[in-house]
Amino acid sequence: MSNTTKKCVIYAKVKPEEQGIIPVRLKEYAEKIGFEVIAGFFEQDKSNVEFEKMLKFIDTVPNVSAVFEKISRQYKDLPKYYSICEKDHTLYFRKQNFYMTKEMLPTPFKQAVDNAFITAMQEAAKELKNG
Repeated sequence: MSNTTKKCVIYAKVKPEEQGIIPVRLKEYAEKIGFEVIAGFFEQDKSNVEFEKMLKFIDTVPNVSAVFEKISRQYKDLPKYYSICEKDHTLYFRKQNFYMTKEMLPTPFKQAVDNAFITAMQEAAKELKNG
């Protein structure tokens, strides 16, 4: 591949039954939209260990994008997405065929509203779970 190829990392939370499917699908999607995949990060539990590793990795590689399976699994991580975009990394979401850039970031007010909404949804989910 040439030195001008766009580079990306891929990330997903993967259920045991999806381990052989999601990584392949993400790699194929990344290549279809013109990227060379240079690293993959996959969570197999509810931790964010691999997500944090990915964040550290992309900080060391200039002009790298990140490709995710779908935004719904990471919605609670919107503030982290915003911080990734603020560092000039573009994010792609395969299932929604959607991307996010620094120029698309919401205003600080919208971010505050999003964060409040996420917190409220998390609290409501805890209340439902605890009955």
